[in-house]
Amino acid sequence: MTTSGGSSASSRRSTREQSTLELLQEVRDEMRVLLREELQNAREELAGTAQTAGRAAGLVGVAGGLGVLATGMSAVAVLRTLDRFLPPVSSAVVATVLYAAGGVTAARVGIAELRRAGPLVPQRTLESLGADVDAVVEGVTKAGSQRGAE
Repeated sequence: MTTSGGSSASSRRSTREQSTLELLQEVRDEMRVLLREELQNAREELAGTAQTAGRAAGLVGVAGGLGVLATGMSAVAVLRTLDRFLPPVSSAVVATVLYAAGGVTAARVGIAELRRAGPLVPQRTLESLGADVDAVVEGVTKAGSQRGAE
């Protein structure tokens, strides 16, 4: 009798271990699919944000380049024109203020564009992934407590 009782208990244990293994494999497979979907969502979200940020960074770069070109090409012309009406030192100060005002304006426009681009972190995907992990943990916990009740 002990042999039949022992083999019956061992077959129950084997079935229980097998179903636990199947459950863990199923969770693993579902997590793989879920993780792939979340990574795809993150790529799509980041692509939109990166495109806006790239355009804004391009504007800031253009502003800097144009500022340098404008300063280099027109500094002499501006100073000579101002020298006709003002002493040389005053001419240099006025030209410097004009160039600085143009540079500040371009920088403000570029920075405003960067702020509109938003964070470079895929917020929706992170929130969704957190909810998915919570759901898996809750499901595994429930499955474990149901198994313990058996």
